[in-house]
Amino acid sequence: MTERLVQFRENGRRVVRGLTHSRSRTRFELDMNENEVLDVVVDLAPILASGETVSDASVTNSGVTCTVSLATPKATLRFSGLSTNSRGRTELKVTRSGGQVHTMYFLARSTVAAERLSYGRVS
Repeated sequence: MTERLVQFRENGRRVVRGLTHSRSRTRFELDMNENEVLDVVVDLAPILASGETVSDASVTNSGVTCTVSLATPKATLRFSGLSTNSRGRTELKVTRSGGQVHTMYFLARSTVAAERLSYGRVS
């Protein structure tokens, strides 16, 4: 199984594996099958100051179920419950021990809908 990873680096750079980053929409996008469960690891280690940790992580969902588990400096998102032909949105808020808050946005798309878009058959 592909490891899905988002790793933040200094100067606004990031490493993304197993999903895509839409710069124009400032979000991360992943394709899912119906009833599939996918994990995405968000790694903040490279941007944390010496001795700094991730103190809190929370999610807000719409159209998809997503839970977060925190093992500083990583937060693991578990996506599930996406229906065929639908999209789900998740907002992840991560708070660092120094008080800085990072907000990240994720879009989960049905692979059926993604295939239709790639072939030009939008319904």
